Amino acid sequence: MPIACLGYQMTTADGTAPRLRILVVAPVTPFRGGIAQFSTMLVNVLHAEHDVTCWAIDPLYPSALFPGNPRPATGSTLSCRIEARIHGWNPIAWATTWHTVRPQAFDIVIWQWWTPYWVPFLLMLVAQAKMRGIATIALNHQLVEPDAPQWQALLARLTLTLADGVIHFGNSTPQHTMHRCLPLPLHGALLQRQQSPVNIRHVLTIPDNAFVVLCFGFVRPYKGIDIVLSAMQQTSPQIHLLLAGEWWHNDPVLRAQCRERTIAARIHVVDHYIPDEDVAAYFAAADVVALPYRNGSVSGVATLAASAGKPLLVSDVGALAGLATVRQVVAPNTPDAWAAALQQAFVQGTPPVTPIPDRPSWQALVQTIEELTASVAGGPR
Repeated sequence: MPIACLGYQMTTADGTAPRLRILVVAPVTPFRGGIAQFSTMLVNVLHAEHDVTCWAIDPLYPSALFPGNPRPATGSTLSCRIEARIHGWNPIAWATTWHTVRPQAFDIVIWQWWTPYWVPFLLMLVAQAKMRGIATIALNHQLVEPDAPQWQALLARLTLTLADGVIHFGNSTPQHTMHRCLPLPLHGALLQRQQSPVNIRHVLTIPDNAFVVLCFGFVRPYKGIDIVLSAMQQTSPQIHLLLAGEWWHNDPVLRAQCRERTIAARIHVVDHYIPDEDVAAYFAAADVVALPYRNGSVSGVATLAASAGKPLLVSDVGALAGLATVRQVVAPNTPDAWAAALQQAFVQGTPPVTPIPDRPSWQALVQTIEELTASVAGGPR
């Protein structure tokens, strides 16, 4: 794959793209969540074509600041090679890790933006890279968390200006010549790692003739679970909601909604982190996947649904409506509209969609990293 650099192509003597020396600094599995899973897949994909060094951020957060379960996921089947671990919140450890890196040891350093908590760590990372003459590329998953205060957006933009190049995931328009926009790569690798053919419908005693709507992943206010629960009050008795994922906060109001007498028998709650080996089983149990988000930009759950060949019902926010497997786009924050969408999906039926292969989306990301590296760092040294 040739590297495009300011209008010309950069290749080796045999016509192939030269191997880049890449440092990826990120949380990886077995830590929980989409960022760690994405980073692990990124390292593995880059390894196929380049010389990649992975520094795993470990530990991630002080336990007092993390409202969820801070323990790594047990039995994770997704992994990558790790050359070093760098402490997430100890400045002395940061300096110790970087002390071993000689000037221009890498062609590029890749870091990620997803929450302002990491600003001190990222300031250190960029400064240490620049001291050694190494350019950096930032991968922007979302400018701010959808339920964040406005000041965080300014902080995010300022932090991203420190990178020599930025790749934004979503449907925004680049505002800088060294910025690119791409869809979030698909996460089908998780679906391919199921270790046992668990039948989730039987485990949760969901009737065989039920129409199952899956809401998957961390339960957080911006994801609108309360909206789809209100919508369930207006739907057919054959429609069941499967709510699978760890709760970011213990929300007594939301739990009370799940237990409301008129819908309790049709609400199935699995309120813990879903290990990698069980992810495929939950998607196999669903007829449709629902993303009733209040706001947001991209969704790892949507990429899983695309890889699994499951139809999507999504709120009309961010880049969600542009996904290939979307069957209905619903007004956000509107239980009546969601009730109508669920009922329509049940009555008309939602034939499985053709699963979308992962490889093209990851190839596009690798190629964009190569192009930006050639532009901001001059390519391999």
